[in-house]
Amino acid sequence: MSTRLVALKEKLAAGDSAALQKFREEVEKQVTPLVEPIADDTRYCHVTFLWRTKDVVKNVAVQIGMGNPRLDKNQLQRLGDTDLCYRTFRLPNDIRYRS
Repeated sequence: MSTRLVALKEKLAAGDSAALQKFREEVEKQVTPLVEPIADDTRYCHVTFLWRTKDVVKNVAVQIGMGNPRLDKNQLQRLGDTDLCYRTFRLPNDIRYRS
């Protein structure tokens, strides 16, 4: 999991009710997906896709590459009981993407 999401999850578990809003404000100022280095790994990084929903959503997934989407590998998870869904992938540092 993304180090930023781990920190957010810990803050929420500790009762910091303002942590989610602060995270949202920080993310809205950045380009997503979130790209974070992995400690002691110069070849790979964590790439985290985020989705915010207020509606009840059964499945949200990311399709990587041109093949068939695999919900079991690409499905986003809800962060606790928040409206934030995420999926973190370990990808090569030199990867390029287009949305």
